[in-house]
Amino acid sequence: MTSREKFEAWCINRLISVTSMVGCDSYQSWRTRELWASWQAAQTASEQKLTDMAVQLANAESKCRELAAENVTLNDKMNKLATWPGIEFYSSAWEFCNLDGNDALEFMCDVKTPATDSFLAEVRAQGVDAAIDHLSKKFEGTGHIGVPVMALEWLAQELRKGAAL
Repeated sequence: MTSREKFEAWCINRLISVTSMVGCDSYQSWRTRELWASWQAAQTASEQKLTDMAVQLANAESKCRELAAENVTLNDKMNKLATWPGIEFYSSAWEFCNLDGNDALEFMCDVKTPATDSFLAEVRAQGVDAAIDHLSKKFEGTGHIGVPVMALEWLAQELRKGAAL
């Protein structure tokens, strides 16, 4: 069913006359022409929103894959530490039973998690964005919000940049 056919079915269900056409692309009734233009605009906006959401979903799925890969690496490290010779794990602490403890600590601390760091930086920056929105609404029209908001915007930018560094 074409968009025009869907529109005309919608009109008929609402008892709006669509039979009188002036040529192929225009309706005779001003109201029907306006409804058709609105229908087309809404359809275009919906298609764009759907496309944007598909891109957003793909980005989120990609980020989840990156985070999952980092988690696998971290879990592998923990599993290796759990079997490290001379190290015993008690519910809340590692105990180094020999001189190999320094090597184990170096191994444990040598962790790179750029996807996790980036994700957390964005979460922090979104918190700052929420604070900006809150302040802007709370003090709207007072004229006393510009400098604090600028400082918070700078902070959000720095948080996002820090993840990229």
